[in-house]
Amino acid sequence: MSMQETELKKKSVLRMSNAESKELTKECVRLALLHLLSNKSYEEISVTDIIRRSGVSRGGFYRNYSSKADVMDEMAQIFIENLSTVASREKYQKDKKEWVRNIFEEIQRHQDVYKLLFKANVPREYLFRIEQHVKERFYSDTGQSYYYYIALNAALRAVLIEWFQNGMQESVNDMTDLMFSMMHISDA
Repeated sequence: MSMQETELKKKSVLRMSNAESKELTKECVRLALLHLLSNKSYEEISVTDIIRRSGVSRGGFYRNYSSKADVMDEMAQIFIENLSTVASREKYQKDKKEWVRNIFEEIQRHQDVYKLLFKANVPREYLFRIEQHVKERFYSDTGQSYYYYIALNAALRAVLIEWFQNGMQESVNDMTDLMFSMMHISDA
């Protein structure tokens, strides 16, 4: 990479612990893959491309990952965990409508990364894993049957995926209202 800076060179690195060094290496590799995905399909990207773009050594790459699929899996997992963290925030424990709205907002906020992960063919169901949080919010205290919870989870995930794939043209508030009217969810 002649004129282009590697991800590692963009970081100001002096002395680090092994754990910090490992995390920096992984971050540079993930950023490199994200950058490459904006210009190439996942299938066109090689480990060598990732190594060159990241600025890490081949050994550094393989100490942390066995393949580019491992990098992609880790990136997807990070966004799943992020969505899960948002979904589990205590301030939304009682206000189900705000919880649903926040899920839509979070996906909209990180739409560029989700687009890259979609482009890389990460399974949509994997990216929008929220079933545990739906269960906690809507199954345990509604008195509804277990099948109601299953239907609600499937509906919310399907709507999130379609809304995202269609370019999120409808507002977050419209989508939240739609989910509540579709499933006859009470705010309490």
